[in-house]
Amino acid sequence: MKILKGLSLLLALGLALSQNVQAQLSDVTQPGDAITATSDNSPGSEGVTNAIDNAPTKYLNFDISDTGFTVTPSVGLTVVRGLSLQSANDGPDRDPVTYTLEGSYDGENFTEVSSGDVADFPERFHTNYIFFDNNTPYLTYRLLFPTVDNSTCCMQIAEVEFLGTQAAGDVTQPGDLVTATSDNSPGSEGVTNAIDNAPTKYLNFDISDTGFTVTPSVGMTVVNGLSLQSANDGPDRDPITYLLEGSYDGTNFAEVSSGDVADFPDRFHTNYIFFDNSTPYLTYRLLFPTVDGSTCCMQIAEVEFLGSQAPGDVTQPGDAITATSDNSPGSEGVTNAIDGQPTKYLNFDISDTGFTVTPTVGLTIVNGLSLQSANDGPDRDPITYSLEGSYDGATFTEISSGDVADFPERFQTNYIFFDNSTAYLTYRLIFPTVDGSTCCMQIAEVEFLGVQLPGDVTQPGDAITATSDNSPGSEGVTNAIDNSPTKYLNFDISDTGFTVTPSVGLTEIVGISLQSANDGPDRDPVTYSLEGSYDGVNFSEVSSGSVADFPERFFTNYIFFDNTTPYLTYRVLFPTVDGSTCCMQIAEVELYPRPGGDCSDLTFVDSGLIRLQPSDTPVLAGATATMTVVPTGPWNVQWQSKASGADDFSEISGATSASISVSDVGAADDGTLFRAIVSTPGCEGQISNEIALNIFEPSSTVSIGYSWIGGGANGAPTAMDSTDIAGFHPQAYWNNLNGGSGDDTATISGFDEDGTPVEAAPVDSNNAEVSGIGMEFTTDGTWGVGTGDGNPTQRMLNGMVRTNTKDPEVDEFPEVAFFGVPAGSHTVILYSVQVPLEFFDMNVEVEGGNGVQNRYIRPQNSDEFNPSPGFVLVTAETPETRSVGNMLIFSDVEPNASNEIIVRFYAPNGDIQGPGLNAMQLVLNPPAAPPVPTITQSPLSTNGVEGGGLELSVEVSGDDLSIQWFKNGQPIGGATGTTYAIGALSATDAGSYNVAVTNPAGRILSRTAVVNVLESPDITGGLLAHFKFDGNGDNSAGGSAASLENGAGFGSGQIGQALELNGVDQYAFVPDFAKSTDALTVSTWVNVSSVDWGPIVRNWAPGTTTGRRGSFQLGVNFPFDAIDPQPTGVIEVGPNIPTARGTISDGDRNSWHHIAMSANGGAVTLYWDGEVVGNSDYLGSINEPLFPWLAIGAVLDLPLDDDGNIDFSGDPVINEAEFAFGGSIDDLAIWGRSLSGVEIASVFAAGSDGKSADEADSVLITEPGDVVLPPVPGGGPLAAGAVVAINFGADEPAGAGSAVSGAAGVLGTVNWNNLETLTGDGAALSADVDGASVASGVTVSWTSNNTWSSGGRSEDNNSAPEGDDRNLMIGYLDTNGEDPNSVVVSGLADDATYDVVVYTKGGVIGRGGEYTIGDQTFAHSDAAPFSGDYVFGAAGDYLVFKDVSGSSFELVGLPTTGSPPRAPINGIEIVIGGGVEVPEPAGGISSFSVDGGNLVIEYTGTLKAAAGVTGPYTAVDGASSPATIAADGDAQFYIAD
Repeated sequence: MKILKGLSLLLALGLALSQNVQAQLSDVTQPGDAITATSDNSPGSEGVTNAIDNAPTKYLNFDISDTGFTVTPSVGLTVVRGLSLQSANDGPDRDPVTYTLEGSYDGENFTEVSSGDVADFPERFHTNYIFFDNNTPYLTYRLLFPTVDNSTCCMQIAEVEFLGTQAAGDVTQPGDLVTATSDNSPGSEGVTNAIDNAPTKYLNFDISDTGFTVTPSVGMTVVNGLSLQSANDGPDRDPITYLLEGSYDGTNFAEVSSGDVADFPDRFHTNYIFFDNSTPYLTYRLLFPTVDGSTCCMQIAEVEFLGSQAPGDVTQPGDAITATSDNSPGSEGVTNAIDGQPTKYLNFDISDTGFTVTPTVGLTIVNGLSLQSANDGPDRDPITYSLEGSYDGATFTEISSGDVADFPERFQTNYIFFDNSTAYLTYRLIFPTVDGSTCCMQIAEVEFLGVQLPGDVTQPGDAITATSDNSPGSEGVTNAIDNSPTKYLNFDISDTGFTVTPSVGLTEIVGISLQSANDGPDRDPVTYSLEGSYDGVNFSEVSSGSVADFPERFFTNYIFFDNTTPYLTYRVLFPTVDGSTCCMQIAEVELYPRPGGDCSDLTFVDSGLIRLQPSDTPVLAGATATMTVVPTGPWNVQWQSKASGADDFSEISGATSASISVSDVGAADDGTLFRAIVSTPGCEGQISNEIALNIFEPSSTVSIGYSWIGGGANGAPTAMDSTDIAGFHPQAYWNNLNGGSGDDTATISGFDEDGTPVEAAPVDSNNAEVSGIGMEFTTDGTWGVGTGDGNPTQRMLNGMVRTNTKDPEVDEFPEVAFFGVPAGSHTVILYSVQVPLEFFDMNVEVEGGNGVQNRYIRPQNSDEFNPSPGFVLVTAETPETRSVGNMLIFSDVEPNASNEIIVRFYAPNGDIQGPGLNAMQLVLNPPAAPPVPTITQSPLSTNGVEGGGLELSVEVSGDDLSIQWFKNGQPIGGATGTTYAIGALSATDAGSYNVAVTNPAGRILSRTAVVNVLESPDITGGLLAHFKFDGNGDNSAGGSAASLENGAGFGSGQIGQALELNGVDQYAFVPDFAKSTDALTVSTWVNVSSVDWGPIVRNWAPGTTTGRRGSFQLGVNFPFDAIDPQPTGVIEVGPNIPTARGTISDGDRNSWHHIAMSANGGAVTLYWDGEVVGNSDYLGSINEPLFPWLAIGAVLDLPLDDDGNIDFSGDPVINEAEFAFGGSIDDLAIWGRSLSGVEIASVFAAGSDGKSADEADSVLITEPGDVVLPPVPGGGPLAAGAVVAINFGADEPAGAGSAVSGAAGVLGTVNWNNLETLTGDGAALSADVDGASVASGVTVSWTSNNTWSSGGRSEDNNSAPEGDDRNLMIGYLDTNGEDPNSVVVSGLADDATYDVVVYTKGGVIGRGGEYTIGDQTFAHSDAAPFSGDYVFGAAGDYLVFKDVSGSSFELVGLPTTGSPPRAPINGIEIVIGGGVEVPEPAGGISSFSVDGGNLVIEYTGTLKAAAGVTGPYTAVDGASSPATIAADGDAQFYIAD
């Protein structure tokens, strides 16, 4: 980290520093724009440029009528919807009292935009706002003031702002697909000239209905304007009429606009045409029906389609989605509907079928749907739809409904658009009817087209005033906007509320949310009134009406309304409450602005906007390279590039879609870097990874690659292009294989126009025809996987040949055989990704002349692969070590005597069909590969307690290993060791964790460990049912008791008495029990006497259809052909049946044993006597059963109704064909959470000691210090070199988040404690020890008036590039007036000595304070924005307190400097043992203030001044610090060095 030792500060006397304020409407003009007065009748210093100079100077004109100016904003076309007019310093009679605003494209011909009265200015330098309806963009504006307020002297105005937005730009770009209406053009004047951004021309010898069709590469767009530039000659060839049409398929077009084209007054003149259109299209056809008299031709120089990208899909894979029923086959569940791939959602219900989805991006406004038909069965297509919105997932309001157009072909996308301006949190999409099918409804993909609603415009610290001071001390009005469920209570009960002025400036509010408080429902408001103001005195109503009932405490109601007028200040009133005679109360109020708005700068974040990063792109010379970034929502994208050797990235014009293609790649493109900036309407941005485009050089090691194109579903068939480069051994020229069985004569190059495969001869990686080597394959069929076809790897994996479930003792396996293989030692690489929602295992063997190699894999499914694509190697050579991945490598394989290498694969478990192979490579005689890494023990799922510690670990072996821990699929910064310790758990630590281990031989993944964070360590937490069977069937957890059926009784148990069953017809029946769909644990003791073992406990009914079987079953099966019994735990998740199965000894019969199963959202785990004996992965929630009962010891069947259908509400009966349990069952407990392995072991240990499950010891760690940590070098609690680092204000700006996740600060500390609130008490801290995060036993308590931001929240004092250093210096603890900040750190060793680094960067230059620890005090004042390079000292970014000692210390920040003064604290580092280098202080300005109208500058070094910011600077004669500068001369700039 570079540390600057000095800093120069620029100061200008009389210069007002302005901040960039994010507002929906902003001034489109700026100082320096071309501006011309209506006359030159102005005094020298009060000319027209003063009107737009962003300062309270004035423009005075001695004309008193129709006086004003013309201005051309340099930003280009703008849409102005308002004006702000600031009165000048004197002469109220000179104020304008009327105005006229006009717009123009040429500066000569003007059209009125708005006119009317100007309100009286109540004082000098007062600003009046005027807003009006206008959607037409212009290039130039003329503002006239026809009359003034009685002056006979002149008209004057201090400042004018033209409030609007930059107009939409051209949605086309050179290279977009464009086709002329005919080919009747001369060679150099073809249709591509029409959109080449140059004044070339498109000429067509047709003279009527001539034009072209264009498909913008940015995707769906909304066009509401055209610009037409006349060509160089032949005015008679100019078009005089136009017709614009839009289409989704390039065949069927709908009119967008038509009319006349104005005369072109000269050559290369541009006419603009604007029209109303809100419907997006993919393709446009522009026709010119007539020209201006020519009998030769039509010509046009340039056409621009003025518009914007259409709203995108607000959903993303992983969003919470629930089907209307679970009546779907296993691989075609509801998550396929929003997975971004042409997989399909099929439901056997055929009416009112669909789903509910909650976008993770929050409130959204949806005004369109895209529906993609599935691969087959057109009669299953929906033909009607109904879309509804909700805030609570229970109460829905219709948004739109109607017909779905016919799908002309498979995988066709229909678009539906409708008017909607109301935001919702959750959507329900129903398809009431399908196209005649009696089977089912199916859809491949659904997109909800819309925009995210920007967040609350208020924030803690905004100026807020209650309608009265009639509130208790801790429940004042600031609680209403503090972003927490505190409450604002007022003892007034009518017309109670508050006035708030958002610090972001002008906002256009279209919605409000109201959260009910913790108690007193009668205090809830039942009516509301929202008003807006520009001066805080005069208010206009925005909206009013009723407030819906709050069904519970801390419930949020949302209210949306039409409003197009921005205001500066809002008054929220609650005229009436719900009956209380005490008071009105509300927990939180949020005001929502209209989506859109203009941001000149983005606040950059580290994550959250990008779901899938782009990856390096190798490409053959002359081919096309395509790079893709996948946003998490309907965000904006802008690609940038940096050529090899260039200094900086530059924007690529028009590259604003998720994918960018570079065609005909050549040497000049080699090494070019690309990146994408993804940004939200709310003006946050995230920069993607930088990726390189490299020309691919084939390996000298020859390989032959085969990829199955697949078929049947999930986007298959998918053929690879000949130039696609893919594979772990990268190669081009892959061979596409067609069908489920065949040989290499099944190789195809692709498909013809009719979709028929085109045969091709197999080739190797050098594009040479394969000679002598052949292959043949026999499998159980072909299918599609759902990885997509967006890049070569996706295409390679999207098809598959699959295997059915096999019995290895009886069945023949699917087989792929290479023949004619030359002698040598070869490598076979196999790729296996299975279909969505399936989690089946696969066993693979490769047989050569030198033996058989076996691998045991649980292939990733496409739901797991797509979010984090990459090759994951599986090395397991035994079933017990089976791991998850998508690639198998078999090295040193020699052909057998027949010159063959044979691959066999089968599924040991599955549901009719299992996984298979997507692709394979035969690598001929490769050089020796390094040993692959191995995971010998994956991390284990576990539970933790809030505030307690937790550690995950992985056991690995191999050379040159790199380790990376992941949480929910995303890498954890700094987590690169075999252990990952969390020092103090919070709810945000819950999630799925796994580990990637990599070396040059490949990358392997551990199985996933699920971490749950509980409020209490009590093992009874979440206990739903507990049957101890001590002489009765009572449920000690509450709820229904178990009844004993057919003579069942009680006998001696493991813990007191137990339930005894005869193994024939006896069982216990529980009519109802509490259920959980999130997680589950079942635990019991069994003593089996029957030979067949049998069912133990079940909420399960055989004979029911998919998705309706129940929620779980636990038992022990003993099939006739099995050697040993098989304990089995089963749940139902949607249409799937995750099954954990193990093996135990039959010798366990006639003795007591403990059996348990747990399901945690990621895996079902099975335990026998406290040890794991089986597990099965899954994703999703456990089904809510359609019947309520629980059967203990028997299989029960549901009865049939009169029509022969299953009666889910009927009384079940025992299935006499199934074995019943014979023996004893004791202490049956069911939890609605997943117990971890140590908790299961504790229950087992308790039972072994004769104690029931609710008496088991609580074994979860409750204290941070209890975590077993790796030893700290040097010994001691925290040895020398350990760093405790704290980042305050980690949710800034305004909740957007600025957490530090990697190396930051002057020391480059990796592991930071990110703290968010303005106060805290006893927060546990972790320490950084050699880059590892460990528990420290250190705590921190802090108080401040607020948290604020140095960048964002209207502040602009942080210019550092995006990253962790910027984040550290973004948020800070803020003071208010003279109130100090206090940070107390405790828990250090009594004899500890340490240095403390304090980071201080506030939001405004010139503010500062004094910072004290013990007897050390340092002054500091902000002198310049943070640049990314840390500056030490009183005018810099950080201070250092040396040699602090003791077990605790207090840091106090006292505000002393500025108006108002501030003493910000961004973060601190406590360096055990000290040793922090303190740079020598250099010259610099430390503070400045105003005293009696003079500027007082404190500095070190030499004070210098200049007339301009760039100098030259000369020393100020006789100056010494503090220097007093009289504010009576020209502006001067000062530095000190």
